[in-house]
Amino acid sequence: QTVRTFIATIPEPEVAKRLIDAYQGFKRSAAAKNIRWINIANLHVTVRFLGNLTAEQLDQLPHELSLKLAGYQPCSLSFDRIIWFPSEKRPRIIATNFKSCPDFHAIALRAELASRAIGVSPDRRTFRPHLSLGLLKNKGPAPFDLQQPIIDLTMPVQKLSVLRSELTQSGPKYSELFSLSLGN
Repeated sequence: QTVRTFIATIPEPEVAKRLIDAYQGFKRSAAAKNIRWINIANLHVTVRFLGNLTAEQLDQLPHELSLKLAGYQPCSLSFDRIIWFPSEKRPRIIATNFKSCPDFHAIALRAELASRAIGVSPDRRTFRPHLSLGLLKNKGPAPFDLQQPIIDLTMPVQKLSVLRSELTQSGPKYSELFSLSLGN
């Protein structure tokens, strides 16, 4: 039996609330009826999707993450703007992206190395950190223009969480399997 998992960083409750509050205008727009908004409890930035892991892989992961992230310090992500992800031409998600953060990219690279060490296939996609706000219900062009600037907000990254993802009819449910504090 396997467990669908991913490594993420989760915004602190006050950051998540400020982010959600800042975008209430989007949620009330007529075009937003085509978006399934993500529950505040599910907000996260995926560092590495791992897929279905065996019990053995899950047992090895805390050690490998600790080993690969030894000495890496907490950092902060600065929100940049709202985007259509993966692109405006093929939007699937409304999300926020972040200003360049080499420290976070280095952490993500180390998480990638830990995942390979437990037998997960390399991720060939370019790492593009983002925080999903909503999922488009239908395929097609972007339902509205995203010209509103993002609020001035930073998200401290003090730990990484390994989350179980259970897909349900009402949407995914996440539960933390374990976490690793940075800087230890």
